[in-house]
Amino acid sequence: KVLPKAKVNFVSEALSAQGFTPSVFSLDLPVEGADALSPAEVQTKKQVLNHKLIKMMITSMPGVGGSKHCVSYGQLSGVYWTVPATSTQGTTREEDKDYIVRVSMSADFDLAQHKAVFDQFVKEAY
Repeated sequence: KVLPKAKVNFVSEALSAQGFTPSVFSLDLPVEGADALSPAEVQTKKQVLNHKLIKMMITSMPGVGGSKHCVSYGQLSGVYWTVPATSTQGTTREEDKDYIVRVSMSADFDLAQHKAVFDQFVKEAY
């Protein structure tokens, strides 16, 4: 609702209905005015937005239950943030590397605090 043009990449509804619900998703942040920019300019702006979001999340909520750098499967608490260029999972198309944010969430994290930081990111970035 806060950033309706952002794309969230997650498993399909069909897989989710079968019980496959991983804690990892990718977030493709929109670039304002992208239609007037070259593809290279859009990619550069996406990189800046991605790194800004990750930095805000990690610096605003360090420690247990907060945000950490890199994606980890099976973490016990908190939320892990990275760009796929720094991920070794091998599940990201080459053309998408470094242009989307990969997020991995445990069942134990402060949703309200993460939402507040995301809202602040949107206010500053858009």
